[in-house]
Amino acid sequence: MINVCLACDDNYAKYAGVVIASILDSANPDDSLCFYILDGGIKSKNKDKILALKDIKDCEIKFVPIDNSLFTDYMDVRTHEYISIPTFYRLKLPTLLPNVKRVIYFDCDFVVTSSLAKLFNVNMG
Repeated sequence: MINVCLACDDNYAKYAGVVIASILDSANPDDSLCFYILDGGIKSKNKDKILALKDIKDCEIKFVPIDNSLFTDYMDVRTHEYISIPTFYRLKLPTLLPNVKRVIYFDCDFVVTSSLAKLFNVNMG
């Protein structure tokens, strides 16, 4: 299973969908994928659109609700106003996904053009 994680709120849900679609389009037929979406307030209609991406390739898509109060201290260190709380979710990935041993994290401004299998299976020692 190739585990992939993205973090977004409703404002970036459509971009997360583009990342997921590009990964699914580029996957090898035997790639098994599980997407963890750290959910900073994605509306139901956008969750449904993301879940519909399973039509491209069968996969798991799990929305992980996040309590933004865990990240309020991080807002003091923002360098720009456009940086949202979900930007900081990745800093607590081991806590937010405690049962996931290995995961590839993507920001929502990526497009993937080949299978993630080789990257996911890199020996990290």
